Amino acid sequence: MYNRQYEMIRNFLDRWKGKKILFLELGVGRMTPMFIQEPFWQLTCQLPFAYYISINPKDALLPEVLENKGRAIHEGIAEVFRDAVELKEKEQKEDRQ
Repeated sequence: MYNRQYEMIRNFLDRWKGKKILFLELGVGRMTPMFIQEPFWQLTCQLPFAYYISINPKDALLPEVLENKGRAIHEGIAEVFRDAVELKEKEQKEDRQ
């Protein structure tokens, strides 16, 4: 199972490495950073057009090395998505005027 999953992610990254990729981390805490956070951080550093966002009210973390390639948002996921929808609706309304 692991080998198949690894092959799938490797193929995805090989295919899209020259394109914009967003590593979006939702609600991940600090219990096991080696499974999600650290690989996302490494890939964001390695891939030229990658960007990283962590959303977590208390555990959002952005390493200093990613200051220009990421953002830590200290809010709940529902709040962030609600705000994003409201912003998008406002932009669409302004575009129609």
